[in-house]
Amino acid sequence: SWDGGVTWNTGGFQAEHLSALRRFLENHLPAAPRILETGAGNSTITFLFLSPSKLVSIAPEESLYERIVRFCEANEVSADSLEAHVARSEWVLPKLCDGVTDEQRFDFVLID
Repeated sequence: SWDGGVTWNTGGFQAEHLSALRRFLENHLPAAPRILETGAGNSTITFLFLSPSKLVSIAPEESLYERIVRFCEANEVSADSLEAHVARSEWVLPKLCDGVTDEQRFDFVLID
């Protein structure tokens, strides 16, 4: 957790949920998966531990991404694959779907 667990209960996922999700994804996704999520927080960090080739995250608050990047820097987790969209998902998702090729499809999508 980016803040030592203080905010585990403010979002939809708690530590045990994220641990189970990470184990599931490690066993079922290809190496360097392409991931998309709405929302940004502890789930984003969980996805970064998977070393994705691309992690698209959509959330309306820049401060969420600032905290994620600070956590990654402090814990030597690469956030290079993170593509943050500071906007509402109903505006970004349709644009991401336009003209998507098979190679650009995501291996996993989390709608939070």
